[in-house]
Amino acid sequence: VEAHLVHYKTEYGNVTIASNYTDGIVVLGVMFEEVLFNNKKLDKIIDATKIVAPQVDLVTQIKSLVIEDFLPKDRMSFYKYEGSLTTPGCNEVVTWIVFDKQLSIGRTQLKELPKVVTSTGEKLTKNYRPLQKLNGRVVLHT
Repeated sequence: VEAHLVHYKTEYGNVTIASNYTDGIVVLGVMFEEVLFNNKKLDKIIDATKIVAPQVDLVTQIKSLVIEDFLPKDRMSFYKYEGSLTTPGCNEVVTWIVFDKQLSIGRTQLKELPKVVTSTGEKLTKNYRPLQKLNGRVVLHT
């Protein structure tokens, strides 16, 4: 499982407008490894998915979310490249930072994610793009 923490340049106003500019969006990619026991730091997110899961476009607020809980402790080891959005039209406007180290997600927590209904009314499964060619991109590693 992979989580994307999407950031946009605030001078553009919102992520939709920022997606029109090559310096508009930075995405932090964090990989998760399935483990037997739940990751307590993910409980607020998992609880929120249980609230919104059965309904299209339902929104809930998560209070006291600590962003560091969704990032590996070692944030100095990552891959960086210029790439695209993962959703149509796949605009080439994203600076990607993908961390080396994985976080854990419990097996029971992981089972909650496919229950979420997307804005198109479909279950949140297989929501990934096929592997893309580098197309001349340079991938840096720190």
